[in-house]
Amino acid sequence: MKEPTIWGIHAGRTGAAALLFLKKNVMAIGWHQLGDLSQIGADR
Repeated sequence: MKEPTIWGIHAGRTGAAALLFLKKNVMAIGWHQLGDLSQIGADR
């Protein structure tokens, strides 16, 4: 059986957006701050 994929979500550097995410039932990505995702390991 294949292992499930699990995503970790951080609501800003300090978690300041956590309540907004929960209240609006959304998540957001700051695309300009992501950088080169190919440099991130598959286990992150």
